[in-house]
Amino acid sequence: MREFARQVRARGSRGASVWSYEHMSEEMWQAVASAAVGEEEEEMSSAEFDQLSASVSKLSGRVGQLEAAVAAIRSAPPPVAAPPGPTYTVQPGDTLSGIAVASASMGGSGCTR
Repeated sequence: MREFARQVRARGSRGASVWSYEHMSEEMWQAVASAAVGEEEEEMSSAEFDQLSASVSKLSGRVGQLEAAVAAIRSAPPPVAAPPGPTYTVQPGDTLSGIAVASASMGGSGCTR
């Protein structure tokens, strides 16, 4: 952790993030506590805050639309499968031309290449 914090400072970063904290030992937490990364972040201007708030609001609206679309998809009944078309069972002695004629008479395309 100390090496990580040193790398953070060396690269000019103003902060560090540790995502997998649930596996950290007490020694790791002490290393984080002793690694002062730098100065506090700058305050946000009111214009920056307004811009950020507007962006978050737009994003929130889009998330709401996506959640509604997903809910509609999940609540829709499953599509109904079309009933199978007629079939022809080949009989001993059938010729290829006879099978093609039978298939065509049942709405099939008959003999195709």
